[in-house]
Amino acid sequence: MIEFQVEGLQALEAELLALGPKIGGRALQGALTAAALPIVKEARAKVPLAHDAYRLHGGGMATPGWLRQQIVRKKVRHSKHSAQTLVTFRDQQQAYFWRFIEFGTSKMDMRPFMRPAFESAKQAALDRFVAVCRGNIAKASSKLHYTP
Repeated sequence: MIEFQVEGLQALEAELLALGPKIGGRALQGALTAAALPIVKEARAKVPLAHDAYRLHGGGMATPGWLRQQIVRKKVRHSKHSAQTLVTFRDQQQAYFWRFIEFGTSKMDMRPFMRPAFESAKQAALDRFVAVCRGNIAKASSKLHYTP
């Protein structure tokens, strides 16, 4: 799993806590989900395409580009006080072979696409996170302080 951590976010944490755990959590989760989109798009662009259709584990056929369509972002909820978004594959059981492409095998050279996608899109993801989080916080705080 590739992770990155942004430090110096005490002001953001204070603003999210001021909104309350439920509203602040939604604002944070929405920003994380939005921030994962540039990485998903970059990974889809970088994944190598198969030359021919191939059989999937357990039956069924996959056409070239099938693995590209499997790359998605998923929200993970461990508790009401945490937020996490993963860039992963829609069908983990069928797309298990992405690891062989990414890291190679004894008989196949590696052709990384997830790590380079993260490296090339991480600044865009961070910029998007900041913009969406600011917007979410402003929107939520305006609703909280609204008096008819």
